[in-house]
Amino acid sequence: MQQNKVPRPAEYIRLPRADQRDPHTGLSRSTLDRLVRAQPCNDFKPPVESRVVNVRGNPATKRGIRLIRLQSLLDYLNSRPGGQVIVLEEQSQPENEVVK
Repeated sequence: MQQNKVPRPAEYIRLPRADQRDPHTGLSRSTLDRLVRAQPCNDFKPPVESRVVNVRGNPATKRGIRLIRLQSLLDYLNSRPGGQVIVLEEQSQPENEVVK
């Protein structure tokens, strides 16, 4: 007897390619990056959970794969007033400030 298997929704999703949008939310890669990676534009406190998975033993792998917890992303989007998504802006250096 064959059981009907209901596909489980994804728990984690990958960042989309640079020229594509996330199929679950329609957000761009750069917007998702601002929501999941600690950086100045989010006061180093990303509002959406993510993990980096490193594949060891593969010489072609230099960086890990960032996985976004889908439920955390959806919870963040649903918590925005009136359904508005706040896109965190990249903080630029003042023109006269020298970066060392």
